[in-house]
Amino acid sequence: MRLTTTILTVGAILTGAVLTGCRSKAYYRAQAVEEAREYAMPKVRDLTEIQRDYIRYAPPQVMEEKIFYGKSSGSGKFDRIQTCIAWKVPDMDEYLVVFGWSAPNMVDWSPYQVIRKKYIIPNTSWNLALKNAVNYSMQNMLYLNNATRNRIRFVPPEVCETKLDMKGVKAKINNAEKAKNTEISKDSVQISMLWEGPRPDELVVVTGYAKDMNLAGFQIVHAGVKKSSEVRPHVVKEIESTYKSGINPEKLDEVHIPASFRTRQKNLQDQKKQLKARRSFQYRPIQY
Repeated sequence: MRLTTTILTVGAILTGAVLTGCRSKAYYRAQAVEEAREYAMPKVRDLTEIQRDYIRYAPPQVMEEKIFYGKSSGSGKFDRIQTCIAWKVPDMDEYLVVFGWSAPNMVDWSPYQVIRKKYIIPNTSWNLALKNAVNYSMQNMLYLNNATRNRIRFVPPEVCETKLDMKGVKAKINNAEKAKNTEISKDSVQISMLWEGPRPDELVVVTGYAKDMNLAGFQIVHAGVKKSSEVRPHVVKEIESTYKSGINPEKLDEVHIPASFRTRQKNLQDQKKQLKARRSFQYRPIQY
């Protein structure tokens, strides 16, 4: 009898250990989301009940970033990751974010702070154009003094739409368009990037053509130092980068976006309809 009991006990322990060890990252992530909800609720009392319900029931967006590389045999199980669990709450400009860190499988994830953050998606075409302009200047304008070169490297330029007379460039564009070996076309916009030059009345000018004002497909055709009086009259307008609010898709981990254990809604649209229908109700404050 004792032997049978011992065997059953050992079998139960082994079964529990196996089942516990087989839990997936999705399971631990769902647990982390629930912990994030419980952690956030006492800290968002200033939100309306509709907004608090959104946090309770709507699936969040989960972002991960490795912050510490642990010593291991390549499995990465000793690495540490920072995980941000974010909700784009209705009628809020910022995301409500609960962040914490844990092992890669999130088995030991714990929330550490609630923040409200406005995410900006990088304007990749604009940033690439600026980077190419700086690199072009560094490699082809070696006659500039160190102060001017450092200014180009570290100070953002004045980006303008211009109508500078590029001698021979128009013919080059026409021939290239016929050969279809360039993205520059007759409809391209002339863009110039301006930095202060070596002397007070000079400008470092990098001129190119882009598909639009967002500097998509920007290609450089000329760079040099010019008198400010030769450039300013040909400036049509100064342009600025356009940014979109939202989470950068490259940082978003969309493998598993768990909803709350307490909701049975099939998708986010159903949840939004439910929240909209409940706007006419009066809620009593919830005590925690």
